Amino acid sequence: MLDTTQLDIDAQFVIDEMPKNATVTIQQPVNTTTDSGETSQSWTTFQTISANVETRRVTELYELERLRTNRVYSVLIPYIQEMNEKMRIVYGDINLNIISINDDELTRRYMIVEAIADKDTYDAFPTTTTTTTT
Repeated sequence: MLDTTQLDIDAQFVIDEMPKNATVTIQQPVNTTTDSGETSQSWTTFQTISANVETRRVTELYELERLRTNRVYSVLIPYIQEMNEKMRIVYGDINLNIISINDDELTRRYMIVEAIADKDTYDAFPTTTTTTTT
């Protein structure tokens, strides 16, 4: 039988010592139906937590005569049993749609969530301009 004592200690160290560079809000979808039978989706806060958010991958696409940047983030958070791909993460003003969740199934101490910035919020990213003076 596998002794998980050391794994538990190591995993707790990872959570206690992990760099927490952001506070993120995890939201879950809520579907509501109007009196006329129309369904709409809104979001409600599930949990607000400290996390380590890092840019994982950046791709640029030329779409509809416009350059569009897609950013994929890796978000390290404490283990949340109820977490699923239907939820989203709010990081500052940016909505991150969850692509995958990799959790530590053995110790259940942390999870790494990979998420992509929502199309509606990609313009929220700061742009860099260079000015040259002569």
